Amino acid sequence: MKTLLKTLIGIGLLFSLNSCQKAMEAYLGFPMQPENINAEFKPGLNVFGLIKAGPSMDTINHFFEVHRIMHVFDTTATMMIDEATIELTRHRNGSPDVNYLLRSSYNGRYSSPFITTEAGDLWEYQCIYDTFLIRATTRVPNQPEIIDGSLAFIGNKLLFSLVPDTTAYMYDMYYISSNDFVHLRKIPQYPEAIEVSLEIKTAPFEQGGLLYVIAYDANFERYHTTANTFFKPNAYRPRFSTVNGGYGCFGSAHIMQKQF
Repeated sequence: MKTLLKTLIGIGLLFSLNSCQKAMEAYLGFPMQPENINAEFKPGLNVFGLIKAGPSMDTINHFFEVHRIMHVFDTTATMMIDEATIELTRHRNGSPDVNYLLRSSYNGRYSSPFITTEAGDLWEYQCIYDTFLIRATTRVPNQPEIIDGSLAFIGNKLLFSLVPDTTAYMYDMYYISSNDFVHLRKIPQYPEAIEVSLEIKTAPFEQGGLLYVIAYDANFERYHTTANTFFKPNAYRPRFSTVNGGYGCFGSAHIMQKQF
């Protein structure tokens, strides 16, 4: 009888502690740090890949990286992986599928000068290394479009509005000139137009000024707003990924360029 009573009390305490932890997590607004057990570490891959359509802001139009998941005692010397194989397949309505095989150039970075894409293309990503297999898909968003008549310089501000688009989940705006490098990020609220205001130093419509507007797919938006934006330094951050079989992100972007 005493043994049964002790067992029931133990179970009750266990549930009570678990409930207290859940209540505390709800009160604090973030999950509490779980117990770290060294034996639970599982090797794996952390990947990043971006397919870009439209004019590029740099010399790299498509970019891919493969890293090893690091244990707390590992060093960065073994983080880069150059022996992985990345396979890409482009699906386009009305056209045959196109396959690309990427090899490493250096320091875990992979690229191909032959990749071409446009809005609406569906891409399949597969990364193979050792016993690891990572898969993901992305659909290239439409190119951003400025609403006619909305572009204006008022004072020291460049103002314009973007046409609402259900294929774009995040925008980056850059204005570059001899005196400016201005960046602004916006998360659209469909169906509202995206209102943009950039504070600049150059004279209105200065010759040579460049405006870039970049639209990103859902994967890239989730990766940046969920995985990397975290304002609670003492909170436990649960694992997050937009790929299957590992960690990281495979996404796409479409770039619009306007030269003044």
